[in-house]
Amino acid sequence: MELDEDGQEPMRNERLREAIQASGLSFGDLGGDVGVDAKTAQRWVYEGRVPRRATAERVAHRLAVPLDWLWPNIDGRSSRMPADFVRLYAHRADAPRQLWLELVQTAEHRVDILSMTGHTLKEENPEIAGRLRRKAEAGVRLRIVLSHPRSTALRRCGEEQHVLRALLGRAHGAQAYFEVLRGVPGVEVRRHKATVYASIFRFDDQMLVNQHLFGTLSTASPLLHLCRETQGGLFDLFMDSYDRCWDESAIDDAGTSAA
Repeated sequence: MELDEDGQEPMRNERLREAIQASGLSFGDLGGDVGVDAKTAQRWVYEGRVPRRATAERVAHRLAVPLDWLWPNIDGRSSRMPADFVRLYAHRADAPRQLWLELVQTAEHRVDILSMTGHTLKEENPEIAGRLRRKAEAGVRLRIVLSHPRSTALRRCGEEQHVLRALLGRAHGAQAYFEVLRGVPGVEVRRHKATVYASIFRFDDQMLVNQHLFGTLSTASPLLHLCRETQGGLFDLFMDSYDRCWDESAIDDAGTSAA
């Protein structure tokens, strides 16, 4: 990829990439619908180029998303939309499974996971644990922090969601699911006893946040897609929370220890 005038890689337009992916269109399809070639459409995503307003309006209409969401500063005005925001899915189940795989595949430096049981990853694709192992073997740092099976907070959540037996079973089963990662350099798994208000899945500068709602299964709760574009923004806010939970957790020793 060509560098910009400051010698840096240009900022990708993750919102546009996400909208195109959700639409099922190829770059050629989108370009043909709005009057440009496929390479031009690719440059909007991978080089952060901004089309003329008339073309941008056609793109937004074709993808059925707001224009100022795709290009917040197209009129030279700042948007009230948080800069790190990419997309909000009303339910986690609405997010395409390919999104999870793509984020794992494109991670080059670090993957951080905070979850009650890690079952979300297994639900989205049973192969993700194996893919994470291959990433770790390639040098990606991997941190996973899960609820301790005997924690009071986990039991309370299971009772509130009316899935206590299933949730406890998943917490115990997490050890088997992530066993493929045990002993791999760069991988660290911890257990916590904290109340988890949101499950966090961080892949380099991309993040998926599954909010937890009282009495609602996680698959039916909202999923937030973020991309780190600002310092001290939404992305960093969630990572600060992750790091606090990580620091208060204990190294998982055969699934028996916790803070």
